[in-house]
Amino acid sequence: MLNVIFYRSAFHGERFNLLSKSQLQTCCRNRKLSVAHTPIFLEETIRMYEKQQNREELRQQLSFILDTCNGRIYHERETIWKRELVLNSKRSTDIFFPRERWKRLEQTIRTGILEEDWSEWQHSLWSDMQTKKKIQHDIYREIKFEFTENRSFKDILDLILDSAGRTLIQRHIQANNNEALQEKWSKNKDHYPFITAFTKGFLFAGYYAAKEQKKLDTNTQADYELMTYLNHADILVSADMGFQHSAFAALWEPHGKKFLTPKEFVTFIDTL
Repeated sequence: MLNVIFYRSAFHGERFNLLSKSQLQTCCRNRKLSVAHTPIFLEETIRMYEKQQNREELRQQLSFILDTCNGRIYHERETIWKRELVLNSKRSTDIFFPRERWKRLEQTIRTGILEEDWSEWQHSLWSDMQTKKKIQHDIYREIKFEFTENRSFKDILDLILDSAGRTLIQRHIQANNNEALQEKWSKNKDHYPFITAFTKGFLFAGYYAAKEQKKLDTNTQADYELMTYLNHADILVSADMGFQHSAFAALWEPHGKKFLTPKEFVTFIDTL
């Protein structure tokens, strides 16, 4: 069974109609596909509710999104990092919400969005993404590395993967033995796949900005953070053909993962 994650762009406009009329629900019921949602995808979806004009569209999409989620939802990044590194579970880390907790959360979302009890829960699901984005920009300054268009991405990984990962661990994991945790990750990066994947995505963003000679988009962190869940998932469904597509090609395509547009995904599931 193939594991699938979605990026928010896959549900924009007519793309949602394409997905909703496809064989996706049937494939999920028949366990041909396992759809699991990331906190990033759910948070960006639910934030549509903040604008009155988006609410009817959100209600239509959210029912479909929850109905096709037969693989639960993933823990957010901080929880997975702590389990990988602090609890030392490494590659055996449990990356999913417990099933009972997911069912409670699902009911909370359905009640909050579909029955308009928004104020009771909107700030309680995940911490603010804007704070996370600011932290990432601060870290770029801290690692004191000049990204230039003349350096290859491989060169960047060779030069500063270790120092960047250490800085990220220092900033994102609260532990009395933080320096020891940094050392543990540094010596066995493959044992901590989510932390390592995030660090590589973080560095690719700097590389991409230098190569394209443009500032990082405000959604850049969400793009590479969501892709860390390809440590588990096989397919990412997205319509983003800019930074995210380039990052996927560099970071995940070599590992046999698939990047499919909604149209390509619908065509693919028709063959299952």
